[in-house]
Amino acid sequence: METKLKRSVFLFILLQPFLDIFWLYQPPISTVLGMSPATIIRLLFIAVIGVMYLLALKNKRELWFYAGYLLLLGVYFIFHQRNAMLFHSLVPGNFAYSTFGELFYIVRMLIPLFMIVISAKIEYDDLTLVRLINWLTIFFSGSIVLTNILGISLGSYIHQWGSGSLIEQYQHQRITGTIFNWFARSNTMDFYGMASKGFFNHANTTGTILILLTPLVLYALVKRFDWKNIVLAIVHFMACQELGTKAAGYGTLAMIAVYIVVYLFFTLIKKNSSLTPSCWWRYC
Repeated sequence: METKLKRSVFLFILLQPFLDIFWLYQPPISTVLGMSPATIIRLLFIAVIGVMYLLALKNKRELWFYAGYLLLLGVYFIFHQRNAMLFHSLVPGNFAYSTFGELFYIVRMLIPLFMIVISAKIEYDDLTLVRLINWLTIFFSGSIVLTNILGISLGSYIHQWGSGSLIEQYQHQRITGTIFNWFARSNTMDFYGMASKGFFNHANTTGTILILLTPLVLYALVKRFDWKNIVLAIVHFMACQELGTKAAGYGTLAMIAVYIVVYLFFTLIKKNSSLTPSCWWRYC
């Protein structure tokens, strides 16, 4: 069961780039079931992983901790629901508040916490972890770079044309220029139309994912310093710049600086040899 649990979590993580595709959150796909199919798939996966985790749990006493936490959360929800039902605003529809919507919101907030607990209990060897990082880099960063070069990427920003009221949403449009046009003067293109997010839904969310992926990309590069990880690292940093958000652009640079400082601290001061490849020249 533990092996199946590892495979399920591995597959669930690999599915994340595909579940962030823009069109999954737009009508008519998002309105058929009342919500995005990506959300439904995530909930189903989490439910299956949760059952597998409980079956593979060796220390059954942990069940009391989880049950106690859910009980406290249930008590909170009861008081929260009571307070919300007594609140009446001047806004028509009372902000469209519903019991199901609020309960669903709490469930969605529990998913990241649940995955943290699962991830802390599961151990992957370095080779498996590096492979996972490589595939995530290919799916997230690689797709952004590729679609940018081909000129088929969706734009990252909302742009207002002139002083009128017409708003062009680049989330619905292709970019007007690729990375090769960044250094050429043009009267027809601006930075709004040259920032690309691939086929993902939100540029800011994608930027956050790329920032969190940065130390993992550097970890894979350190653990196995070969041409493949060098290329993937370059592709990742290109994607962070092509996305065009300050978080992705400056955030990844800050992450690199922090990673170098932490790496030097543990290798030079703490003398942690496990962080240093046994023979770097072998991969060059």
